[in-house]
Amino acid sequence: MVLESQRAPMTLLQLAALAVGALLLVLGRPQGTWPPTPGTAGFLLGALVFGLGAVALLLGEARRVEVGPAGVRLVVTWRGGRVRRVDIPVADIRDLALSGLGDATDGTRAYDLVVLCRDGREVHLFGGCAFEGRLDRDRLEGLRQEARQILGLGA
Repeated sequence: MVLESQRAPMTLLQLAALAVGALLLVLGRPQGTWPPTPGTAGFLLGALVFGLGAVALLLGEARRVEVGPAGVRLVVTWRGGRVRRVDIPVADIRDLALSGLGDATDGTRAYDLVVLCRDGREVHLFGGCAFEGRLDRDRLEGLRQEARQILGLGA
């Protein structure tokens, strides 16, 4: 079983942050008056949003998760080509779990698959990356059950 994150939604969000930050920078640029005007606060907010968008765009990552009878392989690829591979042998895996992110009351709860290791580590497979089915608990529960069967962890 292979699962991959989707870069397009994350890139769109990062570009939107850049655009909003640039707009606030232009509209709130200081006029050289003292004391500073409320526009100066907008300028500083624009600098912050633009900076966060730029950092996120430069450090963005994509994740690929491969689940097989031998274990779980997590491949993280950052922009610029740097790659990190994490191999977790099936002997080190205690179970797979679902992790929730966000508050269920506002209707935007997202879920992630988590590998629970025998040594107590928890490896979140997708972290903050967007992937298909992230907002659907039933779909993620189905993926969890399928991965457990592939790994031989029982039903």
